[in-house]
Amino acid sequence: IITSGCSSGVYYDLIKNHKEIEASELMDKVLQVFKDDFYIEIQPHEIMENQEIMQKLFEISKNKNIKCIFTTDSHYPNKEDIKYHKAVKAINLKKKYDEAGFNDDCFFLMQKNDILEKLNKEKTHWILPYYKEFLANTFEIANKCDFNIEPVSEIDTLPKFKIESEKNNKEYIEDFENFALSNLGED
Repeated sequence: IITSGCSSGVYYDLIKNHKEIEASELMDKVLQVFKDDFYIEIQPHEIMENQEIMQKLFEISKNKNIKCIFTTDSHYPNKEDIKYHKAVKAINLKKKYDEAGFNDDCFFLMQKNDILEKLNKEKTHWILPYYKEFLANTFEIANKCDFNIEPVSEIDTLPKFKIESEKNNKEYIEDFENFALSNLGED
C-alpha cells in the first residue's frame, strides 16, 4: 500500500513546479506496481497553495481511477502543542519563532469536529462533497492491514541521555523548555 504523501511529497513538488505531465507519468509507474493499493492523500488544512495542488491531484486521480483518501497531516498530538512545533521549525529553518510555522493550526491529531470545522472553510470546502468517499477509502486501507503490535521482547535499544546536572530529567527538560520559549519570544 502506498499513498501520494503530504505537501512535502514528490507529487506536490512536481505540480507546484508546473510539471503535471511528470506527476501523471510517475503515477502511471506507481500504478503499474501497486495497482489498487495506490491512493492519493487529501488533507483539510487551509494553506491555499496546497489546496490548489490537492485539487489538481484529485483531477488527475479521477482520470486514472486512483482512489483518494482523507488524512490529517499530524506533526504533534494536541492542538496546544503547536508552540513546540513552531520552536522546532524556527530552529530548523533558522528563523524567528513566529516566522517558521505553517499558515494553519491543524497539524495535530484532529478529531471529527475539528475536521468538519475545517471542511466548512472556504479554502477546503471543495473536499466536503467527497469527504465520505475519501474516508471510506481511508478505512479500506485500514481493513487491508492485518498485523499485531507485539510487546518488545528485547531490551530497550534507545540511547540513554545522561544529564550532567543535579536536577532529574524532568526538571532539566522543564528548565530547558522555559529557557527555549523565553528566548523565542513566548512566555
